Amino acid sequence: MANYTLTENGSTAAFPFQGEGTIAAYKTFDGGTITVEASFDEGATWIAQTDGTFTAKDSINIRIGPCQLRFTLSEAGASTDIDISFVGNDVRKSSRID
Repeated sequence: MANYTLTENGSTAAFPFQGEGTIAAYKTFDGGTITVEASFDEGATWIAQTDGTFTAKDSINIRIGPCQLRFTLSEAGASTDIDISFVGNDVRKSSRID
């Protein structure tokens, strides 16, 4: 499992992933929006994932080919404190979370 905390606008560090996983975002959103983004060109271009936006506590499942993933916070209020947990569900030899 990988865990991240976002308290102001910006993105987490990117990490390589391929396979299936569950993303959960929770705690204090204070108007903030978390977007799951993928890059297929080593971070030159980031693509927001369909159904990959959180405005309140929730979880989603993703299935994606080899890419870089990151989580981006926008519209954060002063008391925003969002925790994100990401767990690889279908762990194959080619799937990994760094």
